[in-house]
Amino acid sequence: MSKRLLVFMNGHIVSGAELVTLSILDELKSRDYIISCVINGWGNDKLSEMLSIRNIPFQRIKLGFFYLSKPIWTLDTIKNLPAAYRALSKVIKTFHPDICYYTGFRPLVSAYPLLRKKKNIVHIHDAFHGVQSRIYLAIINPIVAKYIAVSESIRLNMIRHGAVESKIAVIRNGVKSVPVLGEMQYKSDIIRIGIIGRIDRSKGHDILLDSLAIVKAKSDNFQLLIFGEGNPQYKSELINRAKRLGLQDHIAWHGFQDDKAQIYKQLDLIVVPSKNADPLPTTAIEAGQYGKACIGTSVGGLPEIVINHVTGFIIPAASPSALAEKVIALLTNKDLLEEMGQSAHANIANNFRLADQIGRIEQIFETTVL
Repeated sequence: MSKRLLVFMNGHIVSGAELVTLSILDELKSRDYIISCVINGWGNDKLSEMLSIRNIPFQRIKLGFFYLSKPIWTLDTIKNLPAAYRALSKVIKTFHPDICYYTGFRPLVSAYPLLRKKKNIVHIHDAFHGVQSRIYLAIINPIVAKYIAVSESIRLNMIRHGAVESKIAVIRNGVKSVPVLGEMQYKSDIIRIGIIGRIDRSKGHDILLDSLAIVKAKSDNFQLLIFGEGNPQYKSELINRAKRLGLQDHIAWHGFQDDKAQIYKQLDLIVVPSKNADPLPTTAIEAGQYGKACIGTSVGGLPEIVINHVTGFIIPAASPSALAEKVIALLTNKDLLEEMGQSAHANIANNFRLADQIGRIEQIFETTVL
């Protein structure tokens, strides 16, 4: 019998959590789940478009959140809460969900009175911080059937902030297996380095630029391709920083692109220089999916993806010199670069399969509905 899944996707932009969730919904839809979504009512046009393409119905609801550090946002949430409750109540009554599935904990807090008796499964993609997170977890712990943590790093973080340990399952994000994109083709010996994802201070774009300034003093046979959008002020700072470092002729800005195969086809080496505890960076998984070596930092879930000295390198966070050293090692040894890419492909194909991820999520759904 088909199960009815009400999915809460409350992000204001399309980032890693949303893309992971969309891949999960694609698979669940093919397995006869009936799916409807609640999305951010303040606008996420890209997400609306991506759901429409998939013929997944959705409702925009201004179900915000309560932020101590953002009083204007909190006041806007309070102002819109009555209308949001009416809209969500109507969705629940007409859709009759068997399971409510969340890409984060915030909607469950904001709409607690309407959702407290539902069968709630919360997929945690980001780390918790501070006393406020402890309070919110204490509120929702009794009404959550299961938490899904995307990495062991996130599981430990959740426990430290008061989540019920017995309710947490670690299910790492998976991807579909794809063939390696053929033999690596070097154009004029130029190695194409990629950084992919949201442009944000926590992602370490500035560290990468500083490291490439060090690399350039020894070798200039590289090009940096930057994919993604984000903080416009930070992006402007990065453009100025690149000019100051003399790197502008080595950089190409590509913005947000959907076609992963096309992105990775243009690249030889992936760098994920996260400064903070990135839960389980999708880019590091995709790098291996497409047979590319990856250099990542020793924070969050990156060491759970990148096998140091086998599929790439793990380096200290916020260390341009350490990053430069590993980039130079691969620029000057193309055989090692290709060997690591092949090992990365095998690692992801064996340990990060989408079918395995979906299977484990379905088991949780089945147990929850019974």
